[in-house]
Amino acid sequence: MEKPKLTLAVYGIGRMPLDRSNHYLELAELLSHRFQLSFVEVRNDIGEFTNPRSGETNSKTRHESLFADAFKITRDFRDVEHKELLELSKQYNDVHDDGYISNSNLIQQLLMLREISVEIKKLNHGLVLCIRDDLSFNPETLVSSCITNIPTNMFLTSVFHSNCGICERFVFGSLELVEVLLQRLNSVEEFLQASSELNYSHSEGLNGEWLMRYTVEKNNFSPICAPLFTKRYRATGNFAKERISLRPRHLIRETASLFGLLRHFKFKLLRRILK
Repeated sequence: MEKPKLTLAVYGIGRMPLDRSNHYLELAELLSHRFQLSFVEVRNDIGEFTNPRSGETNSKTRHESLFADAFKITRDFRDVEHKELLELSKQYNDVHDDGYISNSNLIQQLLMLREISVEIKKLNHGLVLCIRDDLSFNPETLVSSCITNIPTNMFLTSVFHSNCGICERFVFGSLELVEVLLQRLNSVEEFLQASSELNYSHSEGLNGEWLMRYTVEKNNFSPICAPLFTKRYRATGNFAKERISLRPRHLIRETASLFGLLRHFKFKLLRRILK
């Protein structure tokens, strides 16, 4: 039987050095056993950067690619559209209280994701796994959670790092569904207008996980939330401190991730029964 086709898309600023990125190569190797693979890499070419919130000062980015045969896009995403959306976000609260630096970074990520959406549509592979390039994770756990016959209205992500929204660090699903999620930049303005009325947002303003949840619920998608913990690498050589559990006092707002975790266990049980 012919293996299904999958596009593995990786994006970021090249924060993690190659000698600490072997798990991405392992991820590709494990996926190749189950899928016909193509690769897309999108790099935000910002050169040296400073991020007070993460403790990074005058840090340099990696220029090398992860995959030699990937389709590559490298450019500076701090363009006119980025500046316009950043100014729009400044009409609302600074959710991260860092002078809107996190808003700027998020908008650049969303611009990268939109570029990926264009390329995966050209490749026209039935399945897509899109993931940041600066994460530490267990490749075996991720691959084992990728369901080849995933329902068209569902996608895979993590139950962790949801911040009352939905985790945005990686997504696996059908081309049609993932394409919509990768274009959530188009929903920024309407999300900001609605943010004060959303029962899961803590403040009126821009936040990546809340925007993800807004896009998911707007399109009636359902997450499958695997218990896959990830850590973000910092150019200081360390990993960011990450909360390993959902916040108990916010559990009432974590319904999207909690129901997603139940879906994960449901599909895991069904696969065992069908073996």
